[in-house]
Amino acid sequence: MPQAYPKRDRSEGSPDAGVSVTGQHGEPDGELDQAEEPLEQHVPGRGACGQNTREILGEIRNLEGFYVEKDEETFVQLHKVLAQTDHTFRCYQGDVEDHLPEIMKAVGAAPLFAFFDPFGLGVPFDMLTKHILSRKRGLGGPATELLLNFSLPGLRRNAGHLTSSSNDPIYLKTRRPKLVERVDATLGGDWWHPIWEAGGEDREAAIVSGYVDRLRTAPGGWAHVTIPVQNRWDGPPVYCLVLLTSYEGGLWAFAQVLSTAMEEYREYAHQAHGMLDLDPLEDREARWIDHIAENLERHLAEQGSFVVGQTITVVFGETVGFARETHIRQAVKRLCAAGSIRTEVYDKGKLRTGGQGPVEKMRILPP
Repeated sequence: MPQAYPKRDRSEGSPDAGVSVTGQHGEPDGELDQAEEPLEQHVPGRGACGQNTREILGEIRNLEGFYVEKDEETFVQLHKVLAQTDHTFRCYQGDVEDHLPEIMKAVGAAPLFAFFDPFGLGVPFDMLTKHILSRKRGLGGPATELLLNFSLPGLRRNAGHLTSSSNDPIYLKTRRPKLVERVDATLGGDWWHPIWEAGGEDREAAIVSGYVDRLRTAPGGWAHVTIPVQNRWDGPPVYCLVLLTSYEGGLWAFAQVLSTAMEEYREYAHQAHGMLDLDPLEDREARWIDHIAENLERHLAEQGSFVVGQTITVVFGETVGFARETHIRQAVKRLCAAGSIRTEVYDKGKLRTGGQGPVEKMRILPP
């Protein structure tokens, strides 16, 4: 699968404000992983390469994409598709590990959105921390966002060798150790061994969580969110999208876009499978608002006053990927009306209260 590393350079006189290039730089249309089901092709925004982003950014950014593809035939097709777009790009054939140092040298200090969409295991942990996560230095460093496709079947296939019952001497001596070492390299050590060996039903989720925890605590500290993705509505997750960003606003933008896309996907999935929608949007929205209101009250009681946009994973809770700003605002207004909380936010030089004003920058306070 192609990997994309779009680079955004500052145009002359154009300040960078952490503007996010959205995830539309993945695989060209028709080049989806053959293991994926047809519904995957209808996820909004997937497979748009660089064209749509160029149209969105207009003249305020110089967009340059770096793409890596190992398979020769797919590489040729990828290059042909990219040639039909109007953004600057470079294509590399081979393993991403072989090209990442060169790519990051070319990126330099430009703002970066990096998308890794591997077949199987991902890029080694040490390479991610050395070449990408090291760009953030405390509150400084170039704007950076990292989106990872963490394949659960890929984890299952490879981690399974740790507990394999095979007695084949050649396998046990050579192949098995190499495969387990590859998982170690991807996850950043052998910490996952006891989790896998315990055999719990939630061991895959526990490993994903541990992996993300190790990434987000890399130098500088990273805001993050993990979204499980299914190949059919209400089906088991087949991979997780993991977003790490040096800018808290990146999570806010991601949640907003994902919520809208999820509704489109839900509608398509029900139509494609001939499913009746027995859970109307208004009912789901009511539950989301209730859940968010509970999260707001609990976090305020536990931590004191806070800014919504700086704690969005806590505020959204289980609704992340489904709810968005409008649902938070409704929850906030309900709590304000009930006298459970109060809010403050400066908007265009004026102090707004009572749930008014920009939600992302809104401070939640005791009543």
